[in-house]
Amino acid sequence: MADIDQVRYNDKVKLKDGGQGPIKYIGEVVGKEGVYYGIDLVKGGGKNNGTVKGQTYFKTKGGKKNGKFIRKSAIKKCTKTEHSVEFTVGDAVKVKSKGNGIVRFVGVPSFSKVAKPMYGVELDDPKGICDGTFKKITYFTCPNNHGVYVEQNKVTAGTSSQSGKKKKKKKGDDDQKEDKPKKKKKGDKKKKGEGKKKKKPKTPEPEPEPEPEPEP
Repeated sequence: MADIDQVRYNDKVKLKDGGQGPIKYIGEVVGKEGVYYGIDLVKGGGKNNGTVKGQTYFKTKGGKKNGKFIRKSAIKKCTKTEHSVEFTVGDAVKVKSKGNGIVRFVGVPSFSKVAKPMYGVELDDPKGICDGTFKKITYFTCPNNHGVYVEQNKVTAGTSSQSGKKKKKKKGDDDQKEDKPKKKKKGDKKKKGEGKKKKKPKTPEPEPEPEPEPEP
């Protein structure tokens, strides 16, 4: 039985609600926070075919609605299989010719020409090609030029400066917060003329035209 803390792609899981099936996606879901696990259920009720709101995260067998996205806390039991991949989200790895980083996604990207699982890695250094969004598809988020999608044979165990640190917020996340108006300090004086309404200059009334004198 695999450690539930190390749930990997292609592991077979049993959920607390009784559902069962292999893990076919590990990563982010657009519009949601945190890591989600996509399961192709062989037992239990699914909700989708791996595609949500137009974005394909994984493909269920036969395209049936056996897909379900869950949090790790919903997993009761996890079993490793011969097809389970080596690394999972949160692992420190070394990417060939790119350096160290942290795995942020595991699955088969919809933009991949080969139906084999790949890793989405947030690199320690800006040697990547994206911010987690590639060809308008998002499976994870990270600072620009720190993201890369790579085949399994290009990834080995490594170390990362990100290990043990909370995931960095994407630039601009804090900009969405509304700025609260600053309170005026006691004793602050208004500048001369501040707050007073400016009087509009009066438009001069046109002088009446002289009436023509009657002809003799």
